[in-house]
Amino acid sequence: MRPMAALFVAVLCVSIAGCGAKKDLATTDSAVVKFHAQLDAANFDQIYLDSGDGMKKATTQQKLVDLLSAIHRKLGNVKSANRRNFFINWGTSGKTIRVNYDTQFDADTAGEEFVFSVAGDDAQLVGYHISSNALITK
Repeated sequence: MRPMAALFVAVLCVSIAGCGAKKDLATTDSAVVKFHAQLDAANFDQIYLDSGDGMKKATTQQKLVDLLSAIHRKLGNVKSANRRNFFINWGTSGKTIRVNYDTQFDADTAGEEFVFSVAGDDAQLVGYHISSNALITK
């Protein structure tokens, strides 16, 4: 009977974690939609101001604004974005979620990686990476 009890506890833990992961992914998906809306509206300063401490320690506001301005100028507006994969890390400093998107802009496609620090219903951007040939060739 003990092995069955252990199996039940393991299944219960995985189920609970799975429900939390769905909620966390919904939170990060909403944050990506907000990021793209701000990018399309050229609200680059607001993206920086809304970001978490990790982003603010990694770069200055002006450097992020310059990067986002170049992305918007070279790629245009976001047409669609589809989450490709994700990774959730529960650490001593909190929960970090990395989500990767295949994004179609006006001018080209891009691979985007967002890193969020998530607490409850709040996701703060702490990292952003983008890969697109148009960023180099335009």
